[in-house]
Amino acid sequence: MADPGRKGIPTKFLYVQILLIVCFVFCCTSAFSQIDQSINIKRVTFTDGTIVQGQVVQMTVDTITIWTVDDNIIVRKFEDVEKLENIATSGPQLEETPANWK
Repeated sequence: MADPGRKGIPTKFLYVQILLIVCFVFCCTSAFSQIDQSINIKRVTFTDGTIVQGQVVQMTVDTITIWTVDDNIIVRKFEDVEKLENIATSGPQLEETPANWK
């Protein structure tokens, strides 16, 4: 005679469901956490001397797309990029260029 409290759902099936839910949550959170890693760039210097400040929304092998602080979208060739840098919110920041390396 079967135990009346179990209602026919095997424990192994419940463990598999819990494991699948945990794996799904882990995969989704790690995938979304990688989205913000390329957005840290705040200043882009181009080879013609132009400096654009804003948020880099997309970088590909061919182009870079920047959303500026005055709500303009700038798309330029990536080969024209001389330097990508973050702007420090507090305190001075040293610019690292090949001329400064020793």
